[in-house]
Amino acid sequence: MKKNNCRVCCGNEINLVLEFDNIPNSMDLREDDNSNHTTINLPVMQCQSCGFVFINETFSENELYTEHYAETSTYPPNHIDSLVKRTISMMGNKQLELCVDIGSNNGYFLEKFSSYFDTLLGVEPGSIYSTNYLSNNMSIVDEYFNSSLAIDIVHKHGLSDLITCRHVIEHINELDDFFDGINYLLNDHGLLVLEVPDFNIIMNRGDFMSIWEQHINYFELQTLKILLGRNGLLIESHECVSNGGGSLVLFVRKMRGDNLYKNNYSNDFNDLHASFVSKMEHNINKIQSLMYDFSSQGKIVVMYGAGNKGNMLVNLSGIGQYLYKVLDDNSNKQGQFLPGSSIPIALSSSIVAHFDVIIGSYCTISHGVRIFTASADYSGHYFTNVFPDSKFQKPKTGSIVLKDHVIIGGNSVVMPGVTMDEGAAIGALSFVRNSIEGWSIYAGNPLKRIGNRKKIIKEISDEIENGGNVIA
Repeated sequence: MKKNNCRVCCGNEINLVLEFDNIPNSMDLREDDNSNHTTINLPVMQCQSCGFVFINETFSENELYTEHYAETSTYPPNHIDSLVKRTISMMGNKQLELCVDIGSNNGYFLEKFSSYFDTLLGVEPGSIYSTNYLSNNMSIVDEYFNSSLAIDIVHKHGLSDLITCRHVIEHINELDDFFDGINYLLNDHGLLVLEVPDFNIIMNRGDFMSIWEQHINYFELQTLKILLGRNGLLIESHECVSNGGGSLVLFVRKMRGDNLYKNNYSNDFNDLHASFVSKMEHNINKIQSLMYDFSSQGKIVVMYGAGNKGNMLVNLSGIGQYLYKVLDDNSNKQGQFLPGSSIPIALSSSIVAHFDVIIGSYCTISHGVRIFTASADYSGHYFTNVFPDSKFQKPKTGSIVLKDHVIIGGNSVVMPGVTMDEGAAIGALSFVRNSIEGWSIYAGNPLKRIGNRKKIIKEISDEIENGGNVIA
């Protein structure tokens, strides 16, 4: 797939601004750290007519979306409910016939409209999602959206009153065919809701992690106006949301009468090299310097999140050599390795620190451990944190202290106010609600002392710290 002209204005004067070398498919996680990954160079182009920024060559659709696919609504963004409410208001708060969600994933967003439409139709080329969140009036088409599919949908269901399309068009190579389909499918008084990453924010931050092989289009408000206008669509209103580091939400209608598009854009746009590349290089140098300093001090560095941004951070900045492992709560990723850098992906632990958590030297906190410095009262005398007025709450709180050589086994829970004396060991799947003695082994729920722990590791660490030589 290679594009030699601008996807927004169709201009053919496009310049190469920068190129990222040897980039692997960030979704291509492997179970073997020695696996070879296919890599490509990512050329970042800028149109000299309208300023649009895009990648004109990347992996094939099959490699990007069919062989490696990940559900994206595990942690739904905070603005979803308000977006649904505003959309329904703009539709007149009345019962309508058809809503189509392009890029419906597992149906989470589409299902929010189930009580407002007779028929809900998702378009998602990943049949793995076809059983999630489905209500009685909802179905999902396992295909890519284009003008041909739009004709099929109209034939079977009629015109759509509402089309929603969140974080999709940044992936689309043939934008004109895509919007031909939108125009054909949307009724004359219908509403199109688009959500896309805001490239203006990416530029201002020098956020190189947001440029990756699946996002081949980088939109600002001005380039969206050009693209939509050229395809007979008009932005009625828009808003900015924090999702994905900063996104634009557009409410779009078909053009009518005096609103018909006129080709009147200018070349007054941000120069990508001046506004982005220098900031990107500064950020990469700063990250490399920070990781080098940590390594020089003998510190262990882990990264949280094995998603596309994490992969781009590692591969573009070259910091993989400093990372011990990557933590991710997604069980489908755990036990695999990041593409390119081959860093192992493990289950995370969490420390919910409303108060101090003091961790000594040579401590081990295993995968899945949860440490809490505050917990709600479950007796029924007080509300939990779902009640807004704190005077009706009485949480148990307290700092947690883990002294030297403490080990906490996998998926254990530590409650507020606990002190674990030097050398204490907690077995996996244990629940710790009271302080425990040093150089002892505990396990279970309820927690029980099951034995003593040797102090050999303390003798070795003391010898090392005092400059001695230790022979295993």
